Amino acid sequence: MTIYNVIITARNEEESILIANILQTSCLRCKNIPYFTGSITEQEYNTLKSYGINVQLDCKTKMCSIGLCDVKDGYITISDIKRTISADQTKLTGKNIKIAVLDTGIDADHPDLIGSVIASEDALGEGIKGDVLGHGTHMAGCIKNIAPDVKIVSIRVFDDTGEGTLSGFI
Repeated sequence: MTIYNVIITARNEEESILIANILQTSCLRCKNIPYFTGSITEQEYNTLKSYGINVQLDCKTKMCSIGLCDVKDGYITISDIKRTISADQTKLTGKNIKIAVLDTGIDADHPDLIGSVIASEDALGEGIKGDVLGHGTHMAGCIKNIAPDVKIVSIRVFDDTGEGTLSGFI
């Protein structure tokens, strides 16, 4: 039996009900948009597709630092960040700002981050606290270097090999 890991976003309430009936589960909601993420059988996949429901196969992805990616076309780039920072560095402290770092986790005991990490969640469900790979800690350090007063929420979405799924971000 083939099992698909999928992400389904319902276009309206009727489609949400149809998805729930086919999969025998309720859809989750994010900002009032119904969605489903999880595993379905090949038969469920084919049934959903026959009703014209947009079923996206979840994919594994490698982590990628925004500073290393060439992200364009409507997305913020590291060049945009640098221009913003250099435009007025004196006002950029991060005071009263909370930022979530979706990465490999964060080592909250790192000397540069003590007192800055206010919450931590392992979205992979492996119960790992901290950062076994070091990438998330590095990213948090970069953020603290730019905005020293910022408070950080660590959300672990990449495993110890740097891989994760799109549904891990949802």
